[in-house]
Amino acid sequence: IGELARLPRSEVRARFGPSPWLRLDHAHGAAAEPIAWPHPPAPWAERDAFAEPIATPEQLAATLARLAARLGARLLAARLGGLRFRADFARVDGARPAIAVATALPVHDPAYLHRLLTAQLDRLEPGFGIEAATLAATRTASLDPQQGRIGALAETPRQTLARTLDTLALRLGQDAVWRPAPANSHVPERSLQRLPPLDPPPAWLIGPPRPVRLLQPPEPITATAPVPDDPPLLFRWRGALHRVRVGTGPERIAAEWWRRSGDPLSAEMANLVRDYYRVEDAAGARFWVFRTGRDAGAPGTRWFLHGLFG
Repeated sequence: IGELARLPRSEVRARFGPSPWLRLDHAHGAAAEPIAWPHPPAPWAERDAFAEPIATPEQLAATLARLAARLGARLLAARLGGLRFRADFARVDGARPAIAVATALPVHDPAYLHRLLTAQLDRLEPGFGIEAATLAATRTASLDPQQGRIGALAETPRQTLARTLDTLALRLGQDAVWRPAPANSHVPERSLQRLPPLDPPPAWLIGPPRPVRLLQPPEPITATAPVPDDPPLLFRWRGALHRVRVGTGPERIAAEWWRRSGDPLSAEMANLVRDYYRVEDAAGARFWVFRTGRDAGAPGTRWFLHGLFG
């Protein structure tokens, strides 16, 4: 650095540009170096504080209307919509009750958001009064404007369905409204996942056929197989005898070793090896049965019925 500082600036600038001398002046404090600190994005939240505590349903509804209007305007300006909203209330006794709503599609309409929130006000206990209220969009998504038909005021079918789903979620609970979708796991108990109703479905997995209905837990059956690796010739389930007309298998399925730590299902299946068979009885009914025990160190072989094909 000392040797660089003794060189003529014009010669260094002509060869390397102004950057070396600028960095040297920064190091000596001879040139200003403003630092642009990274700032987290502004939270999508609005807050109101009150000079006197409020407690009546009318006051709470009016507060939510103001907060929804301000928050909706900010989301609209950013071309965003909220998928999860949470309203927190600070009571004078220090408690912080809250209400939360979720929507199937991103929304920023203050009137619609206000209607969803006020539908849950009867669950709120204001106590001796509320000093402040905060409304936040805890999950957002992009919401680009869409061109509608001229003169058409009706909502699109997708928006109508979303509002119906939001109403059902308010009445039944957020966990009660979902859609089934295939999961990326070969273990039957993990092959299904719950998704929000209007989320795009994942790609179907390519693999052996799976039954449309699984029994949980698998039900024990008594089966007769001539050779250990062959499908059963007949089996008895719930007191009825089924003679197998045709069968295919086995398909061996074992526990996923990388999920054994801290997973109750994996702990239960850690030493379980299953050989699955697709069988069809003389009446045309198709079943998914498996055998376990022979390769898992158990004293004997056991048979179970795990699913029914449509």
